[in-house]
Amino acid sequence: MYICMKIKIKIIYMVFLKQFLVFFTLFLLLIVNAKSQDTNYVKSIETPLYVNNVTSDGKTLFIRSADSIYSWENSKLEFIASANSRYSWYNSTDSAIFFTHTAYIPKLYKINKNSKYLVPGYFNGNITSTRVNDYIYISYNGKIIQYHIQSNIEHLFKGNSVRHIYMEPSGVRVISTYSGVFVDLKRNKINKNTFKNPKLKYSTGSFNKINNRYFLCQDDLLEFDSKNEKFIRRILTEGKPQFRQLFKFNGNVFSIMTKGFNMLNIENFEFDKYMLPNEKITGYQVIDSVAILSSRENGLFVFDTALNFKKLNVPVLINDIINYKKELLLCTDDGLYSLNIKTGNYKQLTSEKYLHTIVKYKNEVIYSGDRGLYWFNGSKSVNIIKEEEFNKLALYTNNKNLYAGSINGLYIIGETDLKLILNENSDKIIYKGVPKENTKFNFYLIITLLFILIFGLFGYILLRKKHKNEKSDLIKIENSREEITVSTVKLAIFQDESIKSVNDIALHFNTSISQVNRRLKLENTSPLECLKETKQKIITQMKQEGKSIEEMTKRVGYSKRFIRENFLS
Repeated sequence: MYICMKIKIKIIYMVFLKQFLVFFTLFLLLIVNAKSQDTNYVKSIETPLYVNNVTSDGKTLFIRSADSIYSWENSKLEFIASANSRYSWYNSTDSAIFFTHTAYIPKLYKINKNSKYLVPGYFNGNITSTRVNDYIYISYNGKIIQYHIQSNIEHLFKGNSVRHIYMEPSGVRVISTYSGVFVDLKRNKINKNTFKNPKLKYSTGSFNKINNRYFLCQDDLLEFDSKNEKFIRRILTEGKPQFRQLFKFNGNVFSIMTKGFNMLNIENFEFDKYMLPNEKITGYQVIDSVAILSSRENGLFVFDTALNFKKLNVPVLINDIINYKKELLLCTDDGLYSLNIKTGNYKQLTSEKYLHTIVKYKNEVIYSGDRGLYWFNGSKSVNIIKEEEFNKLALYTNNKNLYAGSINGLYIIGETDLKLILNENSDKIIYKGVPKENTKFNFYLIITLLFILIFGLFGYILLRKKHKNEKSDLIKIENSREEITVSTVKLAIFQDESIKSVNDIALHFNTSISQVNRRLKLENTSPLECLKETKQKIITQMKQEGKSIEEMTKRVGYSKRFIRENFLS
């Protein structure tokens, strides 16, 4: 019996080690190629057919199933041709669509072990892939998996909602997020290690430089002491309109608040004048001797050095403005508009929904919204990043890079890469190959692999400890302060603002996620269901209390777009 047990442990260990090494090999392949592209899983395509392989002409996806070939467009299958052998591959001709048929998958069409794409599961010879525009389609075990390729785009701070980006040519760099305010003074290349420990817990506004002093509109107004690398709270709003942006005009400092804006004395930190108290000011532009403010409710306001105000007749729901080629561009909920300030004439340029931030980029502009990131040259627009919700104020460009903050991290695109994405050099988007690895990176890769192998040798220890860990979890749940029931979980979510995920629930009850799942399963529910139901009640209550969508987002952790479409529509 003892010998049988040893054999069982050895078999389990070998299976574990094999799976462990395969997983990490795929993981390392993805890391090696992460510099050249960002490959995002989209969905598993549901088809009524068993898929033998996929191929394409670059524009249309073709599916081989049994003895037939189909096209797949707009979620519809259409019969194209009959087929023999087992697999079929597209070949171009001048006159018609032409396919070749093979009994085995040629090496040319296989996903090989050095693939730069994320391959699901284990490597095997039956996986094929093809590309249609910006999407990769992989046939795997009779199904099709779709990935979106964002080439030449770095994606950092994943999981963090980036609220504002501040960069100096030499000096302070600040990334403000809902999960922390990160400051860097070293001026090294930005990567996942550049901004390590947050200086503050969160921020919702901009970081501004006024008279060689640095200020953060966190909600309250804070000043940043760059010498000692610390923030000093200067004005506490305490339920009053909160700070969002600072700007200078005619030698005076003005603060844009959640309602209205003020003339601010930054020597004694007192407001000299409070203006447009009922307006939600969203952006500003200083042009010659006037300043222009955009408003959500009433369009645009112009004021001069004597603080004389004039309202312009323009579209409403304006979220940002910028001076561009002697006209004013307006980011609105209904698209991009241009306005001739002298004549008052305006026209709609694009029709994207929920646009909110715009910046200059050379002779063009970059703008963002709840559904993507865009480029515009005065007559043509290009969607740079699709189906990603970007945050207001979180857009910045310099001579080298474009920085865009979304609800799921920071996107960085270099100048050369942006040209490729925008098709400035060719009719078709060019994607870089895998960059040549340098010696330093190879050294770290070898060290990493050695540690993985050593770690794998001790894998069986984890199996032996599994039973002990389960006992430990039971002890933890018994020693937790509260009994875990549907009522106690929902009450905890409602009362504790820090609970925004299932993991937070487990931490609150001093136990593991699996134990919370087991307890709630006895009442025919789950922690995720409790979380969703309670958050819905919280949003309903906040809506009745007249709370803003920004406050709802901060409280429950949902994005503005999700709350707007699911609770406020």
